[in-house]
Amino acid sequence: MSRRCAWLMAFVLWFGTASAQGAEGTLVWSDEFSGQKLDYSKWESEVNAFGGGNQELQIFIDRKENLRVKNGQLIVSLSIGGSRRATQR
Repeated sequence: MSRRCAWLMAFVLWFGTASAQGAEGTLVWSDEFSGQKLDYSKWESEVNAFGGGNQELQIFIDRKENLRVKNGQLIVSLSIGGSRRATQR
């Protein structure tokens, strides 16, 4: 890691913690995943067969096997088929 990059990372970490210490924090948005399926008025699913633009060997799909809501939690999982990986994003 270059010295410039290390200094930048240190500054970002210091600035982030320093500015958060004096703030009480205000919740601006949340989703408790209380339904039986994902609320698509709040979320969207990316469908992309090109590796997300960075040559990854995966496909982003919209299938209930890869994206589901269960017991108040959003579950994102991976499907493996052949040489490609499929997941949600």
